[in-house]
Amino acid sequence: MPKDGVLDRRCIDHYMHYLCSEKGMSPLTVIHYAHDVMMFMRFVAKQLGDQQQLRITDITPQHIQAFLDYLQEDRRNNRRSAKRRLAALRSFFDYAIGMSPTLRGSFGNPALVILTPTPPDSIPRPLTAEEATSLLRAVRAHGPNPRRDYAILRLFLHCGARLSEVLHLDLDDINLDEMYVRLDANGKRDRLVPLSEETARALQDYLRERPDVPSPRVFINRSRKPISKGAVYYALAKSVASTSLPPNSVTINRLRHTCFTLLAKAGLTVEELQAVAGLRDKKAPRLYVRLAREQSVDPISDHEAISLSTASEDTATYPQADAGA
Repeated sequence: MPKDGVLDRRCIDHYMHYLCSEKGMSPLTVIHYAHDVMMFMRFVAKQLGDQQQLRITDITPQHIQAFLDYLQEDRRNNRRSAKRRLAALRSFFDYAIGMSPTLRGSFGNPALVILTPTPPDSIPRPLTAEEATSLLRAVRAHGPNPRRDYAILRLFLHCGARLSEVLHLDLDDINLDEMYVRLDANGKRDRLVPLSEETARALQDYLRERPDVPSPRVFINRSRKPISKGAVYYALAKSVASTSLPPNSVTINRLRHTCFTLLAKAGLTVEELQAVAGLRDKKAPRLYVRLAREQSVDPISDHEAISLSTASEDTATYPQADAGA
């Protein structure tokens, strides 16, 4: 157990275990929360000077506000990032104070009095038909592992899959006969997403050449291991570089935004978008519906939203995969 009221690595380790076992947070979220807390502790330790131990009672709301100001002014964090870091600190101090017999019930959470930074409603711009088509053609021609990477991009663009969902997609999650894929957001929002004919064909093409390995993961690298997120980022960046799109202009989130905006344009309701996207609340689906109504430059047409393919693509051949892909 951590020492009573002491903020150290042992306390953070117990906090991470608590988030995983009691709160059911995903491993990635837990890592982010722990990183935020450690960053704050280093900031406060520097402000207070050399001390043997940092204690909960050393922390004031002024320290937390100064930390948030530092993040936004010196590190150029936006308000959305500051909001997440404040949430991490509130959660951590709730835990640390609750675990302290001497402070429980007598010492208030210093992060609760800090006003939550309010990020502006951001409406992501979806890819246009030309941009999406050029990206898909590029990944087939220049991707490190063309068949695999083309199937991955279609899952982002047509199914709205998250990166973590693609990385953890198992063979049993794909049903090509019934034309659907099972996506699972952090083990809590399991959902079945329909596959377009072209996306199903892309998956089938890849599965024919997928290495025969014991791992149930769908996407495998040339080392016969499940691919990493770095491999996906590399494939996307290499494909973007082969188009006229500006570098770093296409992210996985933007591909997902394009998918959900198209679904909103096709008539899906806020509730239906929430279910398909696997989202906790309706804020983002409302933005997609609003964007679909206000979009001045039409995104992908209804027909292209279904297939996003051309006759030349259907008959295209794939080049060989990169040696390390």
